[in-house]
Amino acid sequence: MDYRYKKTNKSTFDFCKAMLAVCVLIFTLSLIFQLSISNNLAVKGKEMSALMREKTSLLSEISELELESAKYSSLSYIEKQAQEQGFQRNTAYVYALSPVVQTASLTQ
Repeated sequence: MDYRYKKTNKSTFDFCKAMLAVCVLIFTLSLIFQLSISNNLAVKGKEMSALMREKTSLLSEISELELESAKYSSLSYIEKQAQEQGFQRNTAYVYALSPVVQTASLTQ
């Protein structure tokens, strides 16, 4: 067998050039696509970290508001505010009347 180089015809050379152009085009398109996806992920990551910071801030604010609510709803605070407004502790007995519950029954 003779392993010398054969002369290639022009159609084979044109086909190789076309395939090279297609490969370069596919590579370029895939590179652009990958850069686009990476950019979108980076932007989403930045937005996610901003949202996480906002969530932490809001949770801190909620905690402060719950503490303030507990302070204002405590009986000692309410009693202190009532005394400052001139209310006095009741020393007399308070009687509460319970309403008489009337029930009806059906008898046959």
